[in-house]
Amino acid sequence: MPLVMYADLPIEHEHMILESEMHVGKGVSQQLIHIVVPEGDKDEFIFGRGEDHDLLLNDITTSDAHAYLKFENSTWTLEDNDSKYGTTIRMKK
Repeated sequence: MPLVMYADLPIEHEHMILESEMHVGKGVSQQLIHIVVPEGDKDEFIFGRGEDHDLLLNDITTSDAHAYLKFENSTWTLEDNDSKYGTTIRMKK
C-alpha cells in the first residue's frame, strides 16, 4: 500500500514525488515523501544533508550535497554529485 494516494494530492503542475528511507536507529528506518514542484525560474534542486539545500535528507548514508534534480524541457534528470554511497533509483545504482 502506498504511503500517500498520489491522485489525491492537490498539485496541478509538473512535479516529482520522491520517496526515501531514513535510518533512525539500528535496524529501524522511517519512510519519507518529498514533493518537488518547479516554480518560476527554479528548475534545479539539490538534496543532501546540508541544511541550506532544497531537500534535506538527514541520513548518515547521504552526502552533504548528494545529488541534483533538474527539470528541463518537461524532463526530469537526477545526477549524483560524486556521493560516497551513490544514488539509487528503485534500488538500482
